[in-house]
Amino acid sequence: MGSIIAQSGNPTLFIDCMDLDLSETVSSIYVYHGIPGSGQQATLLTQINGLATATYTDTLQNGDTYYYYARIVQADGDEIFTSPIWYTRNDAQTELAPVAHYTANAAPACLGVPLELSYDGTGSNNQYFWAFSSGITPAYSTEANPVIQFNQLGTYHVTVYVENAVGTSFYTQEISVEGCAGIPNLTSNYRIYPNPAHQEIIVELKDPSQIEEVTLWDAMGRILKTWRIEPSAKHVLDVSDYPSGVYHLRLQGKERHYTAPVWIHR
Repeated sequence: MGSIIAQSGNPTLFIDCMDLDLSETVSSIYVYHGIPGSGQQATLLTQINGLATATYTDTLQNGDTYYYYARIVQADGDEIFTSPIWYTRNDAQTELAPVAHYTANAAPACLGVPLELSYDGTGSNNQYFWAFSSGITPAYSTEANPVIQFNQLGTYHVTVYVENAVGTSFYTQEISVEGCAGIPNLTSNYRIYPNPAHQEIIVELKDPSQIEEVTLWDAMGRILKTWRIEPSAKHVLDVSDYPSGVYHLRLQGKERHYTAPVWIHR
């Protein structure tokens, strides 16, 4: 954070908290805004509890300028304040902010085998910052299409942050790392795509008998919809009624569950 942005439409803030000390969970995220030079204290816009990601869209008039920042409180009491973003709504602006997305050249990734990440989102004159969770080499990257390796088996999160002259965006994906040696065409337990989604989200299951329902949560932890899952490997979920933002899908079974972030973009 710390950008100065002028673009058309209302501002949408995306917050993704990544701490190299994975034991420190996020308790609450507070989002504030204020008017630059007004001499008045910033106003609390929203509070999100129990999630490490959040999204919020503010409503401005054309020509309005506000600054935004977040206060992040961890479960151990530590607090982090982000650098502010200055946003001016200028409906005459024609250049578009980026919509971040990337793909990997293998799923799952294999231990000791380089994994190529390819940015396939939108935007022009972009700048990139890739954040990798602990156990990935390198620790970060500013390339559009980095190559990474994993130090041990497990599940990792890889986030790309993209910025151009008119806006910012980010996209996070969960990557599973397995041994892979001698196991051709091995797939993960589930696959969710497209991400970002527009009208539909497709969920593919390796073992359909393990999952009974799928629940969609918003960034504030509210349940929006639950789908009962029939014993089929592929399921199409209608998300056309929901606005742009970061959400979470929970795949629930009797003995196991999975949670994955998804982004709906209009």
